[in-house]
Amino acid sequence: MSYLIREMREDDIDACLALGAKLHQESNFRHLPYERNKSRELGIKICSDPERKLFNNFIVEYDNKIIAMLVLNITEHWFNYIKICQDMHFYVDPDYRNRWPMMSIKLIRAGEQWAKRVGASSFLMANTSEIDNISDRLGKLFKFLKYKHIGDFYAKDI
Repeated sequence: MSYLIREMREDDIDACLALGAKLHQESNFRHLPYERNKSRELGIKICSDPERKLFNNFIVEYDNKIIAMLVLNITEHWFNYIKICQDMHFYVDPDYRNRWPMMSIKLIRAGEQWAKRVGASSFLMANTSEIDNISDRLGKLFKFLKYKHIGDFYAKDI
């Protein structure tokens, strides 16, 4: 049995929340509270728009379990009205990270196809989670997919 990449449905929200909780615990943001209701609101917002023009969540399902997800939103540049797509989070369950080398590539490509379909001119991916040993792997993945490294992300608690 292989995995399936598809858009999240409303009946997937609880499983996505559980996977999001794993991401949160593994990330740089684990010192902040994980508010399931906030995440649930986003899931409902995604599923309630049948055209999914502003948000989407692509999931990977294997053996009736959600093992990865890519949550995206459409916005505009601050200086013009050109649409861009950016990830809100991209996560693969640690138990499945090394199982299928092409899975992450296919998941990102599904997101890119959606972004094109809704009129985005570019697709922005970031790594802000500081998950152990993931930055180098993500850098190689993005480079393989022809992404250009365009800057760095800095954070400070205030």
